[in-house]
Amino acid sequence: MNDNGDAERKSTTNGTAADAGAEAHDDDLLTSAEVANLFGVDRRTVVLWAKRGRIPALRTPGGQHRFRAEEIRDLLERHEGGNDATDHR
Repeated sequence: MNDNGDAERKSTTNGTAADAGAEAHDDDLLTSAEVANLFGVDRRTVVLWAKRGRIPALRTPGGQHRFRAEEIRDLLERHEGGNDATDHR
Protein backbone atom coordinates (compact mmCIF):
# COMPACT_ATOMS: atom_id res chain seq x y z
CA MET A 1 0.00 0.00 0.00
CA ASN A 2 1.32 3.43 -0.90
CA ASP A 3 0.50 6.98 0.15
CA ASN A 4 -2.29 7.07 -2.46
CA GLY A 5 -3.91 3.80 -1.35
CA ASP A 6 -7.38 5.32 -1.27
CA ALA A 7 -7.11 6.77 -4.79
CA GLU A 8 -5.76 3.47 -6.07
CA ARG A 9 -8.75 1.56 -4.69
CA LYS A 10 -11.19 4.05 -6.22
CA SER A 11 -9.75 3.51 -9.69
CA THR A 12 -10.23 -0.25 -9.47
CA THR A 13 -12.92 -1.62 -11.77
CA ASN A 14 -12.99 -5.39 -11.61
CA GLY A 15 -10.71 -6.33 -8.77
CA THR A 16 -7.47 -5.30 -10.44
CA ALA A 17 -5.80 -2.04 -9.58
CA ALA A 18 -5.83 0.40 -12.46
CA ASP A 19 -2.95 2.74 -13.17
CA ALA A 20 -2.95 5.25 -10.31
CA GLY A 21 -2.65 8.12 -12.82
CA ALA A 22 -5.54 6.96 -15.00
CA GLU A 23 -8.66 9.08 -15.26
CA ALA A 24 -11.56 7.62 -13.28
CA HIS A 25 -14.04 8.16 -16.12
CA ASP A 26 -11.95 5.96 -18.43
CA ASP A 27 -12.67 3.02 -16.13
CA ASP A 28 -16.41 3.62 -15.75
CA LEU A 29 -17.92 0.71 -17.65
CA LEU A 30 -21.56 -0.33 -17.55
CA THR A 31 -23.10 -3.74 -18.13
CA SER A 32 -25.89 -4.30 -20.64
CA ALA A 33 -28.33 -4.58 -17.74
CA GLU A 34 -27.27 -1.20 -16.36
CA VAL A 35 -27.62 0.43 -19.78
CA ALA A 36 -31.00 -1.23 -20.25
CA ASN A 37 -32.18 0.20 -16.96
CA LEU A 38 -31.12 3.71 -18.01
CA PHE A 39 -32.98 3.49 -21.33
CA GLY A 40 -35.96 1.59 -19.95
CA VAL A 41 -35.54 -1.39 -22.28
CA ASP A 42 -34.69 -5.07 -21.91
CA ARG A 43 -31.05 -6.11 -21.59
CA ARG A 44 -31.31 -8.13 -24.79
CA THR A 45 -32.33 -4.99 -26.67
CA VAL A 46 -29.12 -3.27 -25.55
CA VAL A 47 -27.05 -6.25 -26.72
CA LEU A 48 -28.84 -6.14 -30.07
CA TRP A 49 -28.15 -2.41 -30.40
CA ALA A 50 -24.47 -3.08 -29.70
CA LYS A 51 -24.29 -5.92 -32.25
CA ARG A 52 -25.91 -3.69 -34.88
CA GLY A 53 -23.57 -0.81 -34.08
CA ARG A 54 -26.28 1.51 -32.79
CA ILE A 55 -24.42 2.06 -29.52
CA PRO A 56 -20.67 1.82 -28.98
CA ALA A 57 -19.60 -1.22 -26.98
CA LEU A 58 -16.51 -3.04 -25.80
CA ARG A 59 -16.28 -6.82 -25.52
CA THR A 60 -14.81 -8.66 -22.57
CA PRO A 61 -12.59 -11.71 -23.14
CA GLY A 62 -15.66 -13.77 -22.20
CA GLY A 63 -17.72 -12.13 -24.96
CA GLN A 64 -19.87 -9.90 -22.76
CA HIS A 65 -20.61 -6.32 -23.74
CA ARG A 66 -19.45 -3.37 -21.69
CA PHE A 67 -20.30 0.25 -22.33
CA ARG A 68 -18.38 3.40 -21.46
CA ALA A 69 -20.52 5.39 -19.03
CA GLU A 70 -19.61 8.72 -20.62
CA GLU A 71 -20.71 7.55 -24.08
CA ILE A 72 -23.96 6.17 -22.70
CA ARG A 73 -24.66 9.41 -20.82
CA ASP A 74 -24.19 11.34 -24.08
CA LEU A 75 -26.53 8.97 -25.93
CA LEU A 76 -29.08 9.17 -23.15
CA GLU A 77 -29.06 12.98 -23.26
CA ARG A 78 -29.66 12.88 -27.03
CA HIS A 79 -32.34 10.19 -26.59
CA GLU A 80 -34.22 12.17 -23.95
CA GLY A 81 -33.96 15.45 -25.83
CA GLY A 82 -34.46 13.97 -29.29
CA ASN A 83 -37.77 12.17 -29.15
CA ASP A 84 -38.79 13.98 -32.38
CA ALA A 85 -36.24 11.91 -34.33
CA THR A 86 -37.94 8.65 -33.39
CA ASP A 87 -41.43 10.02 -34.08
CA HIS A 88 -40.69 10.58 -37.78
CA ARG A 89 -39.73 7.02 -38.71
